[in-house]
Amino acid sequence: MTDVGWPPSRVVELGCGIGLVSIAAALAGHEVLATDYYAEALEFARANAFRNLGHEIATRVVDWRAMPHDLGTFDVVLASDVLYEWRYAEVVAAAIDQVLAPDGRAYVADPGRVATEAFVEACDTLSLGVTTRAERPYLAGKVRQTITVHEVARRHAKPSA
Repeated sequence: MTDVGWPPSRVVELGCGIGLVSIAAALAGHEVLATDYYAEALEFARANAFRNLGHEIATRVVDWRAMPHDLGTFDVVLASDVLYEWRYAEVVAAAIDQVLAPDGRAYVADPGRVATEAFVEACDTLSLGVTTRAERPYLAGKVRQTITVHEVARRHAKPSA
């Protein structure tokens, strides 16, 4: 059983960077695959996981523009701060569409980047519904942002509780 009340799931993180989100998912009991475009990011993610979990997590180099067909599908897709360029709106939506299990959920945390609105529109064209699940203020010195967590699901799937 996990700390968040979900049963253990197959989870993929798109654009894992140093692996913080993947580590949190692993701590919650999920089977995690951390992905990133940069092999160096995956080295940091594995090292951070080892330091915080006592073991490495599964990682894989993934280019959203050429998603590997053998990646499979996942119950949960996670992405954090990945919409910082316009060109990523459609690419991230398509990546989620490819790896999201039929009744799965994707959670995209975003601090108000330029491609957010286009991402929501791209999801709509792929029959992926987007719901705002949470909005949290972030204040650090002069940095003032609101982090919005978008839940993405196939339109035939029932919304989560």
